[in-house]
Amino acid sequence: MKYVTRPLALFCGLFLSMSALAAQSDPLVAQIDAYIVTTDPDSAEVLELAEVANPGDIILYRATFKNQSDTALTAVQPVIPIPAGLEYIEGSAKPAPQEVSLDGITFESLSAVNASGEPVDTTAFRALRWSIDALESDVPFTAELRARLVQ
Repeated sequence: MKYVTRPLALFCGLFLSMSALAAQSDPLVAQIDAYIVTTDPDSAEVLELAEVANPGDIILYRATFKNQSDTALTAVQPVIPIPAGLEYIEGSAKPAPQEVSLDGITFESLSAVNASGEPVDTTAFRALRWSIDALESDVPFTAELRARLVQ
């Protein structure tokens, strides 16, 4: 998978290292944009492309995954990482993801409770993953999530 990112210091190192792993001929490309979420005087939501974030800021990550090949890709599992220092805002992911990671590497089914029946601490999520049976050529899949920069 090849990644194209927009600037945000919190995210750049992560995606630069991931893009180094991507082959130039990879048919799946992801563009991830980061926005600071604010409100205007009328309480309408405003998204500004994030260059720098401050503690307490809410950041919206929007990732668009595109298949650049001539045939459908099957069993695609797009991921949006949540860097350390950010806390996922529960219920903010769209569409709803199928899996979650607490370490950014291993994934498990998304559930509101853990194996002991206790509520899951969603602020500890390090990545969300979606499952797509088939991603057709030139038909993008877009996912987003919100996270708060810890103070």
